[in-house]
Amino acid sequence: MAKARNTRKLDTMSITVLLVMAIFGGIVGYYIGRASLTNQLAPFRESVTMMDSLGKMMEQRGTRYGDRELRDGGRIMMEKGGMMNSAMETMMKGY
Repeated sequence: MAKARNTRKLDTMSITVLLVMAIFGGIVGYYIGRASLTNQLAPFRESVTMMDSLGKMMEQRGTRYGDRELRDGGRIMMEKGGMMNSAMETMMKGY
């Protein structure tokens, strides 16, 4: 009869330890994943910035030289950069 009690006590202790380890592992994993996502978005931000600046330059040159196609292409590039930026912000809201 005494053995059954020890086994039961050990099982409860094991479950408690596993539960604490799972919670701790989840917290650590969350912060590691959060840092990893931020690092992965750095090239994405650079692309958005580059698209925006290139689009502005194309629009200015198109206006200066009277090239409608270049000007419209610059506007489209700036719009797509803005859409990518808003998509990135939406992704980052949860973090």
